[in-house]
Amino acid sequence: MRVSAILAAATNGVIGLEGQLPWQLRTDVRRFKRLTTGHHVVMGRRTWEEIGCRPLPHRTCVVLSRQPGFEAPGADVHRSLEAAIEAARGAGEEELFVIGGAGLF
Repeated sequence: MRVSAILAAATNGVIGLEGQLPWQLRTDVRRFKRLTTGHHVVMGRRTWEEIGCRPLPHRTCVVLSRQPGFEAPGADVHRSLEAAIEAARGAGEEELFVIGGAGLF
């Protein structure tokens, strides 16, 4: 199984600003959707909260959190990236995408 990171970064290295992308380009959004649809996407708890605590359509969403008892309705929750990778591998996933936040990169 391949593990890929997908992110958009400004020339100064910024990948986010106060929980948002500092820009919005349709081509970026379309590419993200095309690449990740049908796959597992892994994100941190804050990213999950920033997208409205809802799973991304047509993807298996995985939220990483060290908070005991944390729940993410509609998503799988794991305490580590390694655990998320093993679960995806066990589900027969061919490619998993790490999508943020910054702490995961």
